[in-house]
Amino acid sequence: MTTNKKALGKGLGAIISASPTPADDFERIVVGESKNNVIELPLDRIIPNPDQPRTYFDENEIHGLADSIKSVGLIQPIIVREREGFYVIVAGERRYRATMT
Repeated sequence: MTTNKKALGKGLGAIISASPTPADDFERIVVGESKNNVIELPLDRIIPNPDQPRTYFDENEIHGLADSIKSVGLIQPIIVREREGFYVIVAGERRYRATMT
């Protein structure tokens, strides 16, 4: 009697791989050659999105995130859209709140 075992997939190597692309190349792709897509803004010019679907932000989680940002920095930038002289948060309100604590 022969037992045929079928693999479920291609293994972790299919989703986790060592990229041969240097970090500088990724930065050029994401940020762009001119680097005008990523800028530093004064926090008082950034406002929460009035259409934010999340209505509750756990203060303990925000303080934990604030501690993480203080120790390792803000790894993923906050995404905003300019509106009437201010910048409305599109993605990253928890990170924004954490920087304000």
